[in-house]
Amino acid sequence: GDDTTWTRDGDTLVVRQSTWRLMGDAQDLSPAVFEAWNELWVGALSIHDRRAQLRVERQGDGITWRIEHGRTA
Repeated sequence: GDDTTWTRDGDTLVVRQSTWRLMGDAQDLSPAVFEAWNELWVGALSIHDRRAQLRVERQGDGITWRIEHGRTA
C-alpha cells in the first residue's frame, strides 16, 4: 500500500499520502482521473458527516487531505 500519515492541526485532521500507487503504472493520465477518484472520498465523507469539508492538495506524487468538521450555527 501507500505510505500514509495523519496529524491534527487544531480542529483539522491532516492525512498525507506519499504516493498514488493505484495509478503508478498509468501514463498520461488526465487530471480528471484524480479529481473523480477524490470525489469518491468527498462523497464518503459527506455520508459520514454532511457538514465536514474535504480539501485536497497534490505535491508531485504526494497527496494531502484536510478534513475540517462543519460547525453548527
